Amino acid sequence: MLNEQQKQAVETFDGPIRVLAGAGTGKTRVLISRVGHMIKTKIADSQEILILTFTNKAAQELNERLEKAELPRVHATTFHGLAAGLLRKHWKPKFKIISQKEQEDALHEIVYSHEREDLKNVVEDFNNVRQAAACEAEWPKLLSVCSLERFGEIWKAYYGILEERNAMDFTGLLTTLLQLWKDKPEVLQACQDRYKYVSVDEYQDVSPIQDFLINKLVENHKNICVVGDPDQTIYSWRGARAQTMDDFIKTYPRAQTITLTKNYRNSAHILHGAETLIKNNTNRIEKPLEPTLNGEQPITLFENRDEWQNNEVIFYLLEQFFGSHDHMASADQLDSGRDADCRSFSDIAILYRTKHEGRQIATHLEQRGYPYQKSSMPDFWEHRDIERFLEKLRAMQEAGTLPTADAEPATATAESAPPESTADAPESAATEPIAGASESAAANSQPAPNPTPQKFSDWFRDQLNKFIWNQSIPESKAERLNQLLAHAMKYDHFSIEEGVANFLDEAETAQEVDNLIYADRINLLTLHAAKGLEFPIVIIAGLEEGNLPHKKLLDDEYWLNEERRLMYVGMTRAAEQLYLLTARGRDSKQQEPSRFIAEIGTDHLTYGQLPERRAITSRRKQVKKAQTKLF
Repeated sequence: MLNEQQKQAVETFDGPIRVLAGAGTGKTRVLISRVGHMIKTKIADSQEILILTFTNKAAQELNERLEKAELPRVHATTFHGLAAGLLRKHWKPKFKIISQKEQEDALHEIVYSHEREDLKNVVEDFNNVRQAAACEAEWPKLLSVCSLERFGEIWKAYYGILEERNAMDFTGLLTTLLQLWKDKPEVLQACQDRYKYVSVDEYQDVSPIQDFLINKLVENHKNICVVGDPDQTIYSWRGARAQTMDDFIKTYPRAQTITLTKNYRNSAHILHGAETLIKNNTNRIEKPLEPTLNGEQPITLFENRDEWQNNEVIFYLLEQFFGSHDHMASADQLDSGRDADCRSFSDIAILYRTKHEGRQIATHLEQRGYPYQKSSMPDFWEHRDIERFLEKLRAMQEAGTLPTADAEPATATAESAPPESTADAPESAATEPIAGASESAAANSQPAPNPTPQKFSDWFRDQLNKFIWNQSIPESKAERLNQLLAHAMKYDHFSIEEGVANFLDEAETAQEVDNLIYADRINLLTLHAAKGLEFPIVIIAGLEEGNLPHKKLLDDEYWLNEERRLMYVGMTRAAEQLYLLTARGRDSKQQEPSRFIAEIGTDHLTYGQLPERRAITSRRKQVKKAQTKLF
C-alpha cells in the first residue's frame, strides 16, 4: 500500500518531476510502482521507459523487482552502460572498455618523462577537460579545469593508444556519445523517440556531464523524473554537486516537486539523531522525516581510551550479537557454536571513513575467527580465471563465431564438451536492451522442426562448463566461475550476440560496490560504499576530529558539510541498532571526539561502557604486547 506522497509520485507523469526522497522513504518502491502504473495504464510501453542508476547492482534490483511483480523488464542501466549500448548500436559495434587503472597506465606512459605533477592530478585534469568540452564549454572554461602543459600533445598521443587498442575509457563513453549526437542529430532524435519516459535514481550524485547527457536526451518531451536526497550527496570528489537538486528547478522552472517524508527503515531514535545532525548543514532543502518505526534502543556511544579499546568494544558487541566465542580459531568453529536465535553475521555492518581503518579491523576479525567481507576486496571481475573466460568471450565476439539470432539451439551437454560453434555471425550493432521481449524457451533438448532460439543463459552455461573442462579448473575455483551464471541470466531476453555484448559491458563498467555480494559475513564498508545499503545493526568506528570529519576537509565549509552528509548516510544505514565509537588516543597521539557527536545531541544518545574486568584484561594484554616489542 502506497502512502499519499508515494501515490502522487507514482501517478504523476508528464513533464519534469523532482522527487525528494529522504532516507528510507521507499524511493525504489516508487520507481517500480511508476513503471508498473505506466505499463498497466498503457501510458508507455516497457521499451519506451529508461531508468538510470549508478551501479549495476541497483539496475539489477530494479528489474528483479519488476519481474517479481510480473511486469516486463525496462531498460534499467548505469550511465556508462547506456552509453556503451548506444555507441555499439549507432557508432561502432565492437570496442573494448578499459579500466581506470589501464587509463592511468596509458597516460603515465605519455607524461612520465615530461610532467612532474602527480599522475592522479594529470588523469583528473585530462578527464575534466574532455567532459567540459563535451558539454560545449567555452575555451576559458576548459583552461580553468586544466593545469596540464602540452595538453594537445597528450590528447593526440592518448587517443592514438586507444585507437591502436580499439578501446574506450569510462569518460570517453560519455563524451563520444555526446559527440555522436552532435555530429548525427538523427541518432539523437532516434534515442529521444525511443525513450519517452526517463527516470534518474540518486539524482543528487550526477556529474555535470551526466546531467548534460540527460537533458539532451529529454529536451523534446521533457518527461524526466529525478529521484534523490540532497542530504546524501557524498560524491562531490567525483563530480557530484550538493546543489544539483536545486539546479533541476532552474533548468525546469515548471517542474513539480513531490517530497517523501515517511521513513520506513530506521527506528525513531536513529532517525531523529541523524536528522538533528544534518540540520547543522547550511543551504539545505528542509524535508523533515517522520519515523514509522518505534524502536526503544537509543544510539549507543562508546568513548574509549585508545584504538586497542575500540577493537575490544567491537568484539564485546559481536559477542552480544553472536554469543561468546572469544579467540575462535576459524569461522567454521564460530558458526558451529551459534544459537539458532543469534543474529546472522550479515546483519552487521562496521563502517569507517578510510580504507586503512577497514584493513585494521579486518585483521582483528581474522585473528578472532569472524567471517567478513569488505567493499574493497579484490574485484570479482579481476580474478584470473574470470578474466580468462571473459577473454574467451571477447575473442568469440571479435572473430564473429557467436551463434546468430536464427541459429538452431545447441543440443550437446556440458559433459561432452562439444567444440565451439563456428557459425558465422554478422556484425551486430543492436546491443542496448530491447525491453519487454518475451523469453525464449530453454533449449537443452533436441530441436523441433521450427526451433526456438537458444536462451542466452543456457548457451552461457555450456560455454562456462566447456571452459572449466578444457582448463582443468578444480572445483574450488570453479565455484567462483559459476557465480557468473547469475549475471548471465539477466540477459535472457537478448539474442546471444546481444547478451555477450551486454554481459561484457557489465563486467567492464562494474564499480567497487558491485563486488559486495550477499553472504553470511560481517560487512566491512567505507561510509561511501555503504550508501544505498541497510542493515539491522551498524557500528561506526573512528569518530574523531581529523578522521571524521577528515583533517584535509575541516577548513572548507562545503567539504565539511559533505563530511556531515557522509555521517548522516552512515547513521541512516542502521535499521534497529546504531553504535558509535570514538577514541581519546590513537598512535600515541591525543584526539578530540568528532564534532558530529555533539551535533547529534544527547536526546537520542546513551553511553556504553566496556565491562571493567574486560577493560583491565584488555589493558594488560596491550601492555604485555608493547613490552614484548622491546626485546
